Amino acid sequence: MNRQFYIDALEKMLKPPRFQHSLRSADTAVELAERYGADTEKAWLAGLLHDISRGQDRDTITSWALADKGALTDYDTEHFNVLHSYASAWYCRQNLDISDNSVLNAIRFHTTGSPGMDLLAKVVFAADYMEPGRDHLSQILLKQLRSLSIDDLVLVILEKTEIYLLEKNIPIAPESRELYRQLSKR
Repeated sequence: MNRQFYIDALEKMLKPPRFQHSLRSADTAVELAERYGADTEKAWLAGLLHDISRGQDRDTITSWALADKGALTDYDTEHFNVLHSYASAWYCRQNLDISDNSVLNAIRFHTTGSPGMDLLAKVVFAADYMEPGRDHLSQILLKQLRSLSIDDLVLVILEKTEIYLLEKNIPIAPESRELYRQLSKR
C-alpha cells in the first residue's frame, strides 16, 4: 500500500485541523487493531480516510451518501452530520479504488456504528472517538477505555454519545441503538 498516496489525497480534501484529526485517528486505529487483533494496514487506511468527504459542501455530501446508501432514511435527512461517513465510503470506492468491503464498512459506520459490524469497523469507530486530539476524554478515562474488550468499548462509546446527543436534544441514530441492543445481549 502506498500510504503517501492516501495521505496526499486526504490532505487535498480537508482543512488542516480535520486532516490532523484523520492522521491521529489512523494512528489510534493501528494501536487498537494491534490490541484487538484486527488488520493494522486496513485499520490505518480506514482510520485515515474516514472523514475524507467532510470538506465538501452539503449538496455534494448528500449526493455521495445517497449514491453509497441507495436511499436516505428520515434520520439521515434530519441529521446531516451522519451522512459524511457514507459519502466518504463512496468517495474512497469511486476515486481511490478502495474495494475492500471491510475497509469501506469501517469508514461507512464510523459515525453511528451498525448492527453486525466487524472488528475492523469497531476499531475505527473507537479510534475516531478516542484519538488523542479529542478534548472530551481525560487521560484516566482513556486508560480505562483501553482496558475494555472491543465490544465493551463500543458500548461505552455508544452510551457516552447518547448522553452527549440527548443534552443537545438530538436522538441517537437507529443504527446506534440497534448496535447497542445487539452488543448488550451477548
